[in-house]
Amino acid sequence: MKKAIVPLIAFLTLCQAQAQVSLPRLVVWLTVEDLRTDYLETLLPEMREDGLTKLIKGGVYYQQLKSPLAESNVLSAMAMLQTGHTPADHHITHRYPTTIVGNGRERSRSVFYDDKYIGYATNDKLSPLALNVSTLGDKLKENWSGKSLVYAVGIQPEEALVMGGRRADASYWLDGNSGKWASTTYYKPASHAVQNAVDQYNNGTSSLNSRLSGLKWELLYNAYPTTYRHLPAKNKRGEIKLSVGFGSDVDAVRRFKASPMINEEIAMLTNVILRSSELGADEIPDLLNVQLSVAHDHEENPLLATQDAYFRLDKAVADILRAVEYKLGYHKDQVVYMLSGTGVARDRESLRHSVGTFFTDRCKTLLNLYLNPKYGRAEWVLDVSDRGEVYLNLQAAKQYNVSVKDLEEDAADFLREFSGIKDVVTSTQIKNGQLSSRQSYLYHHSVSKNRPQLLYSLLQGWACGTENGRQRNASDHERVTAVASPLILVWRDIKTPEVIGDAISTLSVSSVLAYVLRIRPPNAEPDIPKQIPLLLHTNKKEK
Repeated sequence: MKKAIVPLIAFLTLCQAQAQVSLPRLVVWLTVEDLRTDYLETLLPEMREDGLTKLIKGGVYYQQLKSPLAESNVLSAMAMLQTGHTPADHHITHRYPTTIVGNGRERSRSVFYDDKYIGYATNDKLSPLALNVSTLGDKLKENWSGKSLVYAVGIQPEEALVMGGRRADASYWLDGNSGKWASTTYYKPASHAVQNAVDQYNNGTSSLNSRLSGLKWELLYNAYPTTYRHLPAKNKRGEIKLSVGFGSDVDAVRRFKASPMINEEIAMLTNVILRSSELGADEIPDLLNVQLSVAHDHEENPLLATQDAYFRLDKAVADILRAVEYKLGYHKDQVVYMLSGTGVARDRESLRHSVGTFFTDRCKTLLNLYLNPKYGRAEWVLDVSDRGEVYLNLQAAKQYNVSVKDLEEDAADFLREFSGIKDVVTSTQIKNGQLSSRQSYLYHHSVSKNRPQLLYSLLQGWACGTENGRQRNASDHERVTAVASPLILVWRDIKTPEVIGDAISTLSVSSVLAYVLRIRPPNAEPDIPKQIPLLLHTNKKEK
């Protein structure tokens, strides 16, 4: 009899303990591209009380979210947030990675290109299958046997797919050609209500296409010029002015996506998804993943544009918070809000005024001239790309019976002598684990399948170019460096708002949310900041 009672008591005790665990109905994760702590704290006094200020005053605010890699790119940094893994593991190294096709190299296809799946409102054929590891959304689906709902809204398709992961109900992005919110048939939603609502929005009078030609990016608070006093923002005449029209030509949508105006459109689409879905409708936790941005390409007065971008972000956050509270109604206190930067940001000054130019075509020519006398007359260097790749001619090495390791080392030694070069590593060094701690970030810029024979990086402020004078390119715009970004966590179990100056890695963010959700994190070794369990457990005891 006792043998039967003891397991029963243990089981009931376990059930009681699990019942006391406070789980949210909905997690809203807002990830903001290019968000910096110093700019946010400078401009926060001028912001409204219902957006970013509301989040900061309502939860835990980490001031130093940082990337573990000194250099990265926009998409790869986003993937680190969602998976808790570095690019060497999640395999999202570039938006348009180099792939080997026969004897040539291809860089025009998205990392998520997949001809097995067509798109909604887009000609792009994409799927998230290039992700080599699970995301937080994948783990949430796995934990609740697929019953949790996961939706993602991104600016570009690649970010949307990274946020959605392999198991989302749907991921949406603004198509750069059609100007409509697009998705992929890879996802098989439990209900078609959301897709129908998105289609109605795309074809309705409030769609972006029906408004774009008349839209202008002007100061959000044009009547209050003193609001923009915190950063140098006046032009030569001392005026505070900003006016950018988008028009209706073929590049209008792309220009719109590169402006902070995109945040308003994202907030509108997020509201459509909330109204048409079952997010937060039951006690099974759901996830809504949303990308926002303070990035822009405005050059005439970049700091003024940056300030307005932060104010527009603040307004979009407030709009999303209202939409979530309206959706959840009585259960609005059962929502976890996470707002994070990516731990990286573009260096706008280096984009506008480079210290020097590393000419990729000149490098290729000189490298071949250097290698020919030693190894024979052949095109030993096939390509020097603007993303830090050098491809050597392996077929010629086989034909001339040349050691690939020796060829790599000689080419690397010569490349190190070029002006602007910071680091050079060889594929053999990577395979043998011979990188220094300073060079380790280069390992994460490639995966073994398409790894070049040499990887190089440039000194801060240098840009790639060619002899014809082209210096700015897509790779420059995607390249980002580590900065302090904010991380804000708001949950009803955290009743004591706190500002924390300790640094936290972007690899830990998904683990923080996994801890709140009581699920396995995407990464094998979660590094949860010590304050999170302490705050949650302390406040539970106070109830």
